[in-house]
Amino acid sequence: MREFGFSEKDLPLKSVFERGKSFCPHRRSIALVLLMSLALFILGSVSLMAQVKKGSRFSKSANCESCHLLSGFEGSNRHKPFQEKECGTCHKPHGRIGALRLKSSGVDLCTDCHAEETIGLQHSKMHKPVDDGKCLECHNPHASDHKGLLKSDPQELCYNCHDRGAFEREFVHAPLLDGCNSCHENHGSENDRLLSSPIKELCASCHDYDDNTFLTAHGGYQVADANCMDCHAPHSSGSEHLLMETFHSPVGDGDCGSCHEDASSENPFALTDDAEALCLNCHDVDEIAGEDSHAPVAAGQCLDCHSPHGSVEKAMLVEQPSTLCVSCHDDIAGEMSKLSRHKPVGDDCTLCHTSHGKSGTGLLSQEVNNLCLSCHEELISTDTDVSIHSPFAEGACIDCHLPHGSDHLALTRTNRADLCGECHETLSESLHKASVHLPLKTGDCNKCHDPHNSEHGQLLRKEKDAICADCHTPLFDESPEFALHPPYEENECSTCHQPHASDFSHLLTKKTNKICGDCHEDYAESSLAAVSSHKPVRNGDCNACHQPHGGKIASFLLDQPKRLCLSCHTELANKLESETVHVPVDEGTCLDCHQPHMSEHERLTQKAVPEMCLDCHDGEDSDFKSKHLQLSGSLLDCRKCHDPHAATEESFMHETKHSPFEGGDCSLCHSKATEGK
Repeated sequence: MREFGFSEKDLPLKSVFERGKSFCPHRRSIALVLLMSLALFILGSVSLMAQVKKGSRFSKSANCESCHLLSGFEGSNRHKPFQEKECGTCHKPHGRIGALRLKSSGVDLCTDCHAEETIGLQHSKMHKPVDDGKCLECHNPHASDHKGLLKSDPQELCYNCHDRGAFEREFVHAPLLDGCNSCHENHGSENDRLLSSPIKELCASCHDYDDNTFLTAHGGYQVADANCMDCHAPHSSGSEHLLMETFHSPVGDGDCGSCHEDASSENPFALTDDAEALCLNCHDVDEIAGEDSHAPVAAGQCLDCHSPHGSVEKAMLVEQPSTLCVSCHDDIAGEMSKLSRHKPVGDDCTLCHTSHGKSGTGLLSQEVNNLCLSCHEELISTDTDVSIHSPFAEGACIDCHLPHGSDHLALTRTNRADLCGECHETLSESLHKASVHLPLKTGDCNKCHDPHNSEHGQLLRKEKDAICADCHTPLFDESPEFALHPPYEENECSTCHQPHASDFSHLLTKKTNKICGDCHEDYAESSLAAVSSHKPVRNGDCNACHQPHGGKIASFLLDQPKRLCLSCHTELANKLESETVHVPVDEGTCLDCHQPHMSEHERLTQKAVPEMCLDCHDGEDSDFKSKHLQLSGSLLDCRKCHDPHAATEESFMHETKHSPFEGGDCSLCHSKATEGK
């Protein structure tokens, strides 16, 4: 029993039999049945165990190889737990974290075996994948053909994150040819850029600062205490001497003395004049800065933005333009993090702004509208444009758009409904109406309108009404079986619907019957002489019976006439289930007797009674007269005796009858049979 996970204390049956007679026979029988059931279960389980394939995940001899073929993990270098088939070192057998069922996540799992100090995790500056706990971005967990279980060649692996262009220029720094590890640590370091030692020491490990050739190459200046990266690119360059991508021309010419004291002086790196004066010795301020100069330019603070020797950025900027600019314009930093960000803000502020002098508001390089159109050429108006949005025509792009970042799509100042409502005041009123068009309700005015210019009126993206089909796909197949309501067929949606909002349902321009009456004037005229009218007509609800766009049934009815009528006249529908039905009703030809909208007669009948009844029944027939006191049908009101729809008798007599009439004694009330009625 223990083999199957039970112990004797789990089975109370033993004590049951030991106590024997102290139990009633019924309880002893129940216990016996339970014991036999358990025996059958155990025997069945043994049988099932015999059927389990040896090595399967359900057998005692199961292991990971039973399902996971080790040959699927290729590589000459194998992770020690994998090599020794100790999968449990990293994996939980039943699950804990993720589909891989790892014992723990991220770096925590690796540091169970690899001490932080041995792999460099104790340092203050960490490689980003390590800091993020993503060891597997670089390493294979099972096997690899590369040292350190790396996923690929170390150099190529680095290029997965670092742009290889900076490493493959014409002239390459020699250590790079030996691999990134020549200068950098893999996981962590106390030095910037994960350098294996401070930059001065690192460079000195290959370059002898006191060597005459080295001194000559640097104009005789002793640069042991300088930062080599002020002038040189660390990986590759288009310059033979690995100068920065953009460098100051005196640096490239080796003419350090144009700005610094002579190399033989007591203070060789001292400037010969203040920085501003030195810059203006070569750069004419009138050429680089016009009226209303950029504040640092006006203050002579050139080195706030530019490196004096060289830079990886254009124009020897000390940082990437957008980073540099927000160091002063911190209000822009918040805008850069918003949902919608202007692309130049993240790429290069100088795509829109001049660096030194002002040629427009906000140091813009040109007038706002022209500047926007220099990138957004597709918006330039053409001769085919029929409508142009006035802010766009007037060059007031920033009336609607924020220049740097926005919480709304397309850099709009606010959501489109509110934005459009600033000028189109009626829109805010429309939002409070009974029926609001969904694009307006969700603030998506651009769904129908182009915000800049259009070849169609009212800035519509398509011709008026034709645009409706973009969302409201054809409601009916255009097959011969379908008949289409002319306004719908001719795409004249605005005949019945408002484009934005309405006080009536379905964006209708007015009440349904008023809309229908605009075209169906005959119904409006006939209503003047009407004695009775259909309830939906009285309520102005034409859609209670008719499809507004089209349908398979004549007159665009929602259903076949009989079913449609009975959907409201439910009491009659119940009678038809059990009583004899009048032929026109049974055939569903309700409109043979009734008008659908209004009538000059009671109960919407086509004609007055008995005239309507006599269209089918011969009121002069002898058989007819014999049943009606020898009276002509034209003298009778059929409805006084007969139910026009259904009755329990074949003669359609009303169920409740006057007793003399029920007994056939008409003379009791009528003095002369010829008087009828």
